Order: sequence, then C-alpha cells, then structure tokens
Amino acid sequence: LKLNKTAFLCSRKVPESQEKIIYDWVKHLNPMTDCILCGNFSEMEQKVFTLLLEYKIPTILVMPNAVAKRWDKDIEDALNEKRLLIFSIWGNQANEEVMYSSNDRNEVILLLADKTIVGYCRKGGKIEKQIEGRDNIEILPIKPDFNKKQINSKSKRILARYKPDKVRR
Repeated sequence: LKLNKTAFLCSRKVPESQEKIIYDWVKHLNPMTDCILCGNFSEMEQKVFTLLLEYKIPTILVMPNAVAKRWDKDIEDALNEKRLLIFSIWGNQANEEVMYSSNDRNEVILLLADKTIVGYCRKGGKIEKQIEGRDNIEILPIKPDFNKKQINSKSKRILARYKPDKVRR
C-alpha cells in the first residue's frame, strides 16, 4: 500500500488492435514500483487482472459488490504472498436491493488512485464522462485497426504495395 497506486480503467468493448497496446503497458509494469487498482468484470479487465497476477504486480482488486468466499489458486497465492488486496465497496455482505454499478466501482478506483491509465475509452461512453476534468489521467494511444472494413479501396492499394522488409534509403 506504500507504492503509488495507478488505476486501470477500460471500456467494455475494446478494438482488437488496442489489446496489444494494453498488454504492452502491463508487460512494462514493475513489481517493485507499481501497484494497480482495477476491476475484474469486463473481458479486458479479466485479461489485465490475470496478467497482473502472472507478472506478480501488486494489485488492488476493487469489487462493486460482495467479496467471494472462495478464489482460484492464482488469486489465493497472490493473497497469501501479500501482493493482492481485494476491496469491496459494499463489504462482505451483498444486498440485492442495493447493487453497485461499474460506475460506482470506477469512482472508488479513481478516488483511491494517484494516477489513472485508460486502456481504451469509447467516445461518449461512461468512462469518458467519468474522467472528464480530472487530473493525472493518461489514455493509452490508439492504434488504428487495419483489419476493419472501413479501409477504403485507395488505402487497401497503398497497404498492398507496402513491404516492410524493403525500406527505401
């Protein structure tokens, strides 16, 4: 808990081309200097959380509701090694009448963090609205997805001529 805490937020739907950028960010984290606050709900959050455990990065997992009574072995190991803290904004008791949303969870994550990394932020989405006007926010650069249908025929011809192994000098 003495390390600077970095929040990781990401829209639920992430373009395939952006996934590698997010994975590279995780790969460059240092277990001696980094501590990541994150959720584990969306597919990308689950992938990032799994990588954080694999790379032994200190992590604070923020749950919107009750904490599970049993965990997978990798989570148990991280808890026992004191590199994982699981935090619930509701506590140990779930109340079906009051279920917190990902917005509530993200707000807690933003309040606890020293800085925030946004893996991908959908234009007009909830995360974009939540981070608006806040300090210490970094949005990972967006890599264009050249596999999508929106590439026009002129772009396709240019890409077809491009040979990375033949660089002009």
